[in-house]
Amino acid sequence: AYTNPSYPILNISNDGDIVLIFAHADDELTILGQVSHVIKQNPKRRVHWIIATNNAGLHQDMSYASLRTAEANAVASCVGLSSPTIMNLPDSGLSQMNDLQDKLEKEIAKLGISKIAAVFTHDSRGLYGHPDHLQVYQAAKGLAEKNKALLVAAAYPSFLRHNAAFYYMMVKRKIFPKFVP
Repeated sequence: AYTNPSYPILNISNDGDIVLIFAHADDELTILGQVSHVIKQNPKRRVHWIIATNNAGLHQDMSYASLRTAEANAVASCVGLSSPTIMNLPDSGLSQMNDLQDKLEKEIAKLGISKIAAVFTHDSRGLYGHPDHLQVYQAAKGLAEKNKALLVAAAYPSFLRHNAAFYYMMVKRKIFPKFVP
């Protein structure tokens, strides 16, 4: 995971659990350096990882979903997290949901989380403008505000956001042509 050395290292002093909320498996890449630091800082603190979608991609390919979920489980094991909770909402369909925050609150209640210290999620740009990321950011931000929790927004490093090869892959090859600003 990339952690920019110029970013301050988080010290989360208030009580409560840490909740990671991302749209898809693999979105956590941008914040794992900080998460692993928080885990090492207080190994007894509970950290929960929630993935909102079913990971099936734009074409709802369930073999792709299985691969992404297995990858997320491997990442969790490497970092010291338990397996992520998969909410199974439609991949590339979150932007049509008006009740994502309510769904997240119900999922958090099912996990037995009574107090949230911090919520880690996408940044306000949705990393590169992906509609699912934007929707998850809004829901996670509302959840953090409601719980008076710290909101930690993950962003791609600027060198990656402005990298010509990355731009080519996302826009010119039409992987996410309408999502990249």
